[in-house]
Amino acid sequence: MSRLFFALDISTTDKNLIDEYRERCIFTDFKPVSKNNLHITLCFLGAVSTLQQQVLITKANVLAKTLYPIAPHQLLLNKLSLFKKPKIIYLTSNHTPKWLLTLASELSSCAKDLTLFQENRPYLAHISIYRKASFLPKVNPSPQLNITIESFSLYQSTSTDNGVAYQKIKTWVLL
Repeated sequence: MSRLFFALDISTTDKNLIDEYRERCIFTDFKPVSKNNLHITLCFLGAVSTLQQQVLITKANVLAKTLYPIAPHQLLLNKLSLFKKPKIIYLTSNHTPKWLLTLASELSSCAKDLTLFQENRPYLAHISIYRKASFLPKVNPSPQLNITIESFSLYQSTSTDNGVAYQKIKTWVLL
C-alpha cells in the first residue's frame, strides 16, 4: 500500500515566486513548507493498493484527455488564510476556475468508487506554505501571485528523516 494524492504541479519558477513572497512579505517564525513540496492538492487518496492505483491512473488518463487541450491556466493566489486545527497557513484564490473544480471532483468521485475515504466538504484549491501555525501573521502586501498550471500528477508521500517527501508517479500535461 502506498500513500498517494493527486495534485496540480507548480513550476520551479512559480515555486520560487511563492518562496520569495513568503520571505519578503510574511512576517513569522512558523515552520515553512519546503519549497520542493509546494503543490495544490486535487484529491488526497491515503493508503492505495496497486490495483486501486492502476484504476486511478486509467481514470486520470481519461480526465486529462477530456480537459486537453486547455491553455496554460493562470491561477491568481490572492488570499492568505489559516486552517486552525491542522495549524496550516495557506495561499488560495478568491476564484476557483470551473476546469479545476471539475478535475478535483472527478478524481474524488473515482476515489469514492474505489472505497477510498473522501472528506465531504467543498473543494478548496490551496498551497500550504507554513506548518505549526497558531495564528495568521502580518502580511505586507497582500498576495497577488499569478501562477501557471500546465499539469497534474499522482504523487506518493513518504516519511523521511528530513520530513515528508513527495515523489511523482505519473504526470498528465494539460497543454
